[in-house]
This record gives sequence, C-alpha cells and structure tokens, in this order.
Amino acid sequence: METWANRPSEIRVLWVGQASTLQARVHATLRARGWSLVVCRAGREALDCVLNTEADLLLLDVDVSALDPWELLAELRQWQATPVIALADEPALCIDAFRRGADDFVAKSADLLELQLRAEALLRRKRPPMPADPGRERLVVGPLSLSREDASVRYDDRPLRVTAIQFKLLWCLAEHHNTLLKKSELHRWVLNKSYCRDDRSIDMHLSRVRRKLIAAGMPPDAVQTVRGQGYRLSLLSSRVSVGLDRAVQG
Repeated sequence: METWANRPSEIRVLWVGQASTLQARVHATLRARGWSLVVCRAGREALDCVLNTEADLLLLDVDVSALDPWELLAELRQWQATPVIALADEPALCIDAFRRGADDFVAKSADLLELQLRAEALLRRKRPPMPADPGRERLVVGPLSLSREDASVRYDDRPLRVTAIQFKLLWCLAEHHNTLLKKSELHRWVLNKSYCRDDRSIDMHLSRVRRKLIAAGMPPDAVQTVRGQGYRLSLLSSRVSVGLDRAVQG
C-alpha cells in the first residue's frame, strides 16, 4: 500500500474499498485541491490498515462485498475519531451510515464537487485546537500544575524534573485536556518539524513524561494512547476544575 511517509501533504484522505473508476475520479479531484489520497483495500486486513494509517479523513465505500463497513466503523470508533464519509450507490443507506458512526454520507451518483465541499465542511468542524497560547504563564489541570516562568511541573504539589521538550509536550496535552492530539500536530507544536510515520520521537518523550507522572501519583491511564492517532490527557473528575492564568500586566 502507498503511504504518506516522508511526503508532506496538507490534507490526507484514506479511501477504504477497492480501486475503481470512482476512486480514480475522486483521486484526481482531491489532487487538484492539493490533497493526497491513499487506497486501503477492503478485506481482512482493512481495519489494521485504517488504524495504522494516519489520515485526516476516511472515504468508506460501503458497497464493497469484501468489506463489512458497519463492523469496521464500530471497531474504528473504539480507537479513533477520524471523520468518515460513507459512499454508496443506494441513498437509502444514508440513515444506516449515520446510525453506525459515519459523520456524513454522499451518494456515488452525486457530483464530485458536492463530495469535495462536504469533505471541506467536515474537516472545518473537526479542525484540531490551536497550539498553546504564549500569553499564558500558568496552567492548572486538577492536581497537575505547570509554570512557564521557570518551566516547572508539579503533580499533587510534588515537583517533577522534566526537559524543555517534555515540558512543552505536557503543556500542549494539559492545555487541550480531554482532547485527542494527533502525532503530526505534536510534532509541529513540540518538535517544530514535520511528522514522519517512522519517527518515534514524540512516543519516546511522552513515555518518559508518563513514567515521571505515574511515579508522582498520576493514574496510569490518565495519559491515553489512541491507536493509530495520537494522545490524550484525561485527569479530571467532575469535581476538579481547570485553571488558566495569564501573565500579570504591569
């Protein structure tokens, strides 16, 4: 299967199904927009292909006989929140697609411009949060507190020794608490470089930060790995609040 490794692209689309005339036309349409498309062939390995391919959007051909699209959607939603547009010959499948976890539905008879516009609208709604606001000097998420003034981290008032990169990584996760951050986003925000699928830098830094936090008393599942996607920090119970303090002006 073709991959995106070492190939920059603004929007990356994964076609789940068989290569077809429609797929070729969609590919040409997206390429004209500066997007890229990779085909994940339907079959027994389809789910592994989807979970291990970092895409911004999935186009799911629900008519392919070699694929159970609803089972794949159900499995996918256990691991990822990647937007999915279902494509089918029969418009009556639209309701099933939404019920089973698709974010949008397009009939194969529709104009490709409609598919493009629906994809753009869906991506706007699913747009990731902006990187950390440089005006914030202190961040508190439950028992976790971070200060930019001295790049310090405390958990339950216990100081943690972290590197500059580990501090920046933890700040991004804490500021976007309970939000999935893709590896590609963390590469840009934390490491200031483009993401390559074989680059394990973020994984390494996050593993070390996680160990330090667990040693300080953080629950082991507070830093969550979402397979094939990225990471999420989830510390808060309903009784704990988030605090964001800006620099004092004066």
